[in-house]
Amino acid sequence: MLRRAITDPEMGPGEARALAFEMDRVLGLQFSYADKLLKIPFHVRALVRGREVLRHNQQFVKADSLRNKVQSLGYEIEDTSYGPFIWPNKKQKSLLKI
Repeated sequence: MLRRAITDPEMGPGEARALAFEMDRVLGLQFSYADKLLKIPFHVRALVRGREVLRHNQQFVKADSLRNKVQSLGYEIEDTSYGPFIWPNKKQKSLLKI
């Protein structure tokens, strides 16, 4: 079921990740351990938290500016009902391989 859901072309990466973590929570699959393997730098997480505050206060132009900053650092953000999910974009993945 999980494989079918995460390979659905209409499901974004953040949504698929949210589903996987919800299944992990319910079934105890320990996917959260894998999440620890991908360390998002503190400064990137701080920008994302700041962006969430701005979005909450409906300061969307400033929030978009922080999203652009996060993207320029090599990460993508997807907003979900579980909160924002962050993962390396293609630029960052190529840097990680070096």
